[in-house]
Amino acid sequence: PIDAKNHKKIHYFARDREYSKKLIPNATFCHDMSFYLDLKICLPKERIEKGYFFRTDNESSSLLPEIPFSVDISAVGNEKTRADYFFQLLGIYETIYTDRLHVAIAGAMLQKRVYLYPNSYWKSKSIYHSSLEENYSEIKLIEN
Repeated sequence: PIDAKNHKKIHYFARDREYSKKLIPNATFCHDMSFYLDLKICLPKERIEKGYFFRTDNESSSLLPEIPFSVDISAVGNEKTRADYFFQLLGIYETIYTDRLHVAIAGAMLQKRVYLYPNSYWKSKSIYHSSLEENYSEIKLIEN
């Protein structure tokens, strides 16, 4: 945990109202910065019914469905890859299944139907309850 008491000159922000606020209660809530992207992209006209974007690392969901074909989006690009390529890829699909938070956020921003599976720790579930649930009705958290 961060010792926020010893850093009084630092203003902390939390992108969730649950777990992060327990760590640093005086942090100011702010939606994940990806929500503030200016989406001026041309989406493809072709549509595929379902897209599966699940992690293959140790943060993967323990609730994974049987997946016919899945893309771990982290293998397709990195922090230097243009964001519009990411949105164009997701824009092809009508429904998105994922355990990656930013895939779910991008899908929600594109007004796609999204099924978000929680990852192996608190982040996805907490940010879903803090930002996605109340602002994007087409996204559902899958909990079993």
